[in-house]
Amino acid sequence: MQLQKNIIEWNTDKTYTFIDVWRCEKWVMIIPFLKSGRVVDCKRELRYKKACLPIKRINHATPITLPELLKLYSKKDILEMARKKNKNMGKLVNWHKLEFY
Repeated sequence: MQLQKNIIEWNTDKTYTFIDVWRCEKWVMIIPFLKSGRVVDCKRELRYKKACLPIKRINHATPITLPELLKLYSKKDILEMARKKNKNMGKLVNWHKLEFY
């Protein structure tokens, strides 16, 4: 399967792995993205160390994206939750409500 510029041609008769989908969703670190607009890839080994969210929706199972979250909440609120998440990586965040669960 060819991954070119993080785009997959979705084919209904082909099964895609979690990693294929994850790469195409373009996961980035939240804090650098909101502070300076820098797109810092959230590599697979970093996803359990830094708060990350996708910036592109691939299918209905994709979590809320950063652009969608910015429509719901201010940058300040999202940055505050991202900092809390970085301190408590063992906890899960409900990004729709900006709270831990």
